[in-house]
Amino acid sequence: MTARNTITARKTVAVLGLGRMGSAIATRLAADGWDVVGWTRGGRGPSRLTLPGAP
Repeated sequence: MTARNTITARKTVAVLGLGRMGSAIATRLAADGWDVVGWTRGGRGPSRLTLPGAP
């Protein structure tokens, strides 16, 4: 039997706007295994979004 090389693709998505809807979307994506990068305009969304499994 020969060793088989496997490549695991990382899934990354950006969520623009971390208000009520954006933070919910980011949380669901992170829970499904996506690497999430978030951005929000100052003062409208949470100052920090804690996602499951985040360091």
